[in-house]
Amino acid sequence: MVVRCNLQSYRVDLNCPTIDDCLGSPGSNLQQTTAGGTVIERIPFHDAMLRYINGNDRVAESICERLADPIRIAVRRILTDTDRDLEDILQDSLVAFLAYLRKAGSPPDNPEAFAATIARNRCYNLVLWRRRRQAADVDDLADRLPSATVSPLDLIEERERQDLLADTLARLDERCRRLLRAIYTEGTTIESLRDTLGLKSVQAVYYRRDACLKQATKFLNRTLFSCRLIERPNTETGDGE
Repeated sequence: MVVRCNLQSYRVDLNCPTIDDCLGSPGSNLQQTTAGGTVIERIPFHDAMLRYINGNDRVAESICERLADPIRIAVRRILTDTDRDLEDILQDSLVAFLAYLRKAGSPPDNPEAFAATIARNRCYNLVLWRRRRQAADVDDLADRLPSATVSPLDLIEERERQDLLADTLARLDERCRRLLRAIYTEGTTIESLRDTLGLKSVQAVYYRRDACLKQATKFLNRTLFSCRLIERPNTETGDGE
């Protein structure tokens, strides 16, 4: 499944005095329009989520538009507006929310608060990760740092890791290989990939990336598990002693 909007766009029609009154209001409507601006139908937000659960991918972008502001508010309370990971957390949180809808089979009672909680958890994990990996000035530690020369064992381990990744990529389909290489090897931005792939939203790129990573993880786990079975000593015959 790929989240895309095709030739239609969606805008939020919030029938309440302020945005604060609208947040958490399941009765707020999503108005679906054609590219020319003609109104097709007025879709309650709850109904839009139900349609997505039942397989209607076209309403995904409208759901994301509705949840984007509550998520941004939650993220900005933890990170700064200029944080380089802000947009990634926003998109990952939206993709996670859409995945939850399909997996759970029913919308949460308060989707805005639920999506904001997803985003906050990702922020806390990011902050914790950064604290554990704080950079140090190596010039001050020059006399105490070990030699930077790479040992033969390090070279062997790196080669095995590269071979394992190459084997995993070879098992993926061409579309996933190109996408993962573009993101992690070539450093292509998500916005550029959206245009190159002909997708209507960056959420679609993130969703496709996550699907490819899941396939890669499955192949890696199979390979590593097979290696463990081969290396496991046979205690009954005495092998490995």
